[in-house]
Amino acid sequence: MNKNDIGMFARCLSFVGKILFLSLFSSYLAAGVSLAASTSCTPTGTALANPQGIVVEMTGDVNATVGKGGTCAVSKGQTIVSDTVITTGPKSSAVLRFADGQGVSLTENTSFHVKQYVFDQKNVAKSNIVFDLVKGGARFVTGLIGQKNKEAFKLTHGTTTIGIRGTAFAIAVLPNGTLVATVTQGIVTVAGPWAWWR
Repeated sequence: MNKNDIGMFARCLSFVGKILFLSLFSSYLAAGVSLAASTSCTPTGTALANPQGIVVEMTGDVNATVGKGGTCAVSKGQTIVSDTVITTGPKSSAVLRFADGQGVSLTENTSFHVKQYVFDQKNVAKSNIVFDLVKGGARFVTGLIGQKNKEAFKLTHGTTTIGIRGTAFAIAVLPNGTLVATVTQGIVTVAGPWAWWR
């Protein structure tokens, strides 16, 4: 690892450290998700029938794109469904909470894709999560799906896949595509060519 790589790695660790301040979302995990009064982000502004998550906190410039639809600004209380991409601008952040208690905290300049989210409260074994961190950084606190079946939680970035053996961790994507993972509780497994962990 050359001096440039070391410098980039150090900056990324500092970047991951900034993610940790968003740990305020942990307090939301015990309450469950209330979706009835939420609005949804669609090109027409109409409500989506089956929301799976909610934006519980946000600051700055945060936008969402559902499927191949248009992009619209996100507000607190916004519902989240499968195939939604959440993006944060400079000096912006968002805290997401899903129906099983899964928490995701996005830092600035992040693009996060909820590729698939299926939660069957009566049969958690049939539930699964697929997230894709396109760029930026995020902190995760595992919900019921990952706690009951760790194989049902998948986080990807390109060809790299992150699995969980714990409940709290942060991931950041360097400009060159390398992933850096910081684990605060438990273990994460990283499979792919561009990964550092500590």
